[in-house]
Amino acid sequence: MTTRKRTQHHRATHEDIGISTFEAPSPDDKLLTIAEVAGILRTLVASLRYWRHLGTGPRNFRVGRGIRYRHSDVVVWLQDQEQIDNVGAHASSSRH
Repeated sequence: MTTRKRTQHHRATHEDIGISTFEAPSPDDKLLTIAEVAGILRTLVASLRYWRHLGTGPRNFRVGRGIRYRHSDVVVWLQDQEQIDNVGAHASSSRH
């Protein structure tokens, strides 16, 4: 019979990963599923999954096996997309 040496597991803290402070989200900030976000953005769930893979979509995180989005993060991401699009449209119209 073999004996295993017990090791104590260390759970990473915010300080361990370089985060000095943590901002608690507003209690009014709803958590949304990927299907709900797809509905808000009027896009496919597959697109959100692909954007998540690329790291270009709205900020998200895992809760258990599911992916969740904060409503405020989706709004901020959408506003960023508008700004990027407006800058691109302005640049292309000034060249003509």
